[in-house]
Amino acid sequence: MPKTTKTSTPVLDTNLSKMKEVMEGDGYDLVMSDANTKRNEIGKAHEKSVDNIYLKQGIATQKTKHLTPWGFAIPDGLWKAPNGKIYWFESTTNLKNPQTLLSKKSDVEHYYSGIQFVLNYNPTQKKEVNVTKTIRRFKAQGWIVNTGLEQINNYAKSLRNRFIGSQKLASIDEIRRSIPTYIDRRNIEFHPANRINKDQTITDIVKSILDDRGVGGFFSSIIVVPESVNKTLTGRYICVDGHTRLKALDVIFDVFNRKFPTKELEDGTIIGEYDIPVIVVDWITSENTEAMNELLKKINTTTKGWGTYDFVYNGALGYKKGTQIQETYQMYLDTYKFSEKLKIGGAAALVEMVGDKDPQNGWLNREGLKHGNVATLTEKEYTSKIVPFGHNIAKPLHTFLYENLNTVDTRSYRMIGKFLYESVKRTNKFDYAKKFLDFIITSVDISEIPRNQKEVPTFIDKVRNSMVSAGIVTKKLDSKV
Repeated sequence: MPKTTKTSTPVLDTNLSKMKEVMEGDGYDLVMSDANTKRNEIGKAHEKSVDNIYLKQGIATQKTKHLTPWGFAIPDGLWKAPNGKIYWFESTTNLKNPQTLLSKKSDVEHYYSGIQFVLNYNPTQKKEVNVTKTIRRFKAQGWIVNTGLEQINNYAKSLRNRFIGSQKLASIDEIRRSIPTYIDRRNIEFHPANRINKDQTITDIVKSILDDRGVGGFFSSIIVVPESVNKTLTGRYICVDGHTRLKALDVIFDVFNRKFPTKELEDGTIIGEYDIPVIVVDWITSENTEAMNELLKKINTTTKGWGTYDFVYNGALGYKKGTQIQETYQMYLDTYKFSEKLKIGGAAALVEMVGDKDPQNGWLNREGLKHGNVATLTEKEYTSKIVPFGHNIAKPLHTFLYENLNTVDTRSYRMIGKFLYESVKRTNKFDYAKKFLDFIITSVDISEIPRNQKEVPTFIDKVRNSMVSAGIVTKKLDSKV
């Protein structure tokens, strides 16, 4: 097969660029030194501080991936002004390696016109040489450079005055508090614009409420808005958050014929068998359709549900320390952190490759991780299998990803990584994984790189057969990928 050739340099964000330098300089020992870790923490703290400075002026920046012909470019912050102009913010405490940021600007501007690049520099680390000269270099290439928090704050104010006026983020007279109370379920309607609920999700909630283990029977508050007609309250309410739980409760009422117990509160209030805990947003009514819809969107986009990492983190800290289940979750948490340091496709990449597999689809057993039902992962397996495997595949896989960033998708390379880890388990040789990836990088035509996960098994077979023919490996391993 013809050799893969690198045709362009991908756009890297600052952290990935630094990690790439560490990889190239230190071989497979990719764990950051204490000094690098400290610098990275200082940089992240500065970035967060800058975000808050702009936010106080009503300018909410966000990280957004921009696909250029050279790969993904990610800003530390992106803001679209009311006139449509895009401001691309980069925050740093270190200007020793300015070329990464300068190259990013050049590549992005080649593909997106009219973007203003802004450098928010705060020299909190050891004084660097030629900073003045470097800043002049940035300005000469069209950057707006703010040095120090005072200049950054003044620039944020200038943007506010130019585009927003006197209004800041904290411009309301008071923060409103919604009212907690109990309302009869039969007096609550569903908001028609809320997202569609999946039957399986409703079933899962029904099971969790009726489960008599632990805190079974728990039903949390939903959020409602009072219904009004011709500006007169009807005594009914519209649900803007909690649709799925409300539908699950209907199943419990109607199918299982279970109700809440009637109870008298300390103030003498009687709550009946259909009364449920709610939070009433009483400054909006159903006739304020736009405000109610904005409230619905705000609740659903600013309140995030738990992901797999959240359950892993909870398991590592929530279960009794020293128990087998707690130690298993701790190993998963360590694998997440290790994967993030390796930079081989995100914090979850290595976990997907080596974690307990769902027998239904072969991927990570997410449901098991959520409910504490996963195969035991020991510290011995982590230190003797996962860490060496990560070190062996990190550099070639990182190269593979960035040379084919616009070609191979996320699930494809994770399937390749999963196959490699299973191969290591069968051969007990970590160099097989490295040989496989090195062979892809040096001997596989870019047109053969799998574009999606369905192409991966055939691709793996071809690569292994070619490796056997070339005498690189002498044994053709079976694969269930």
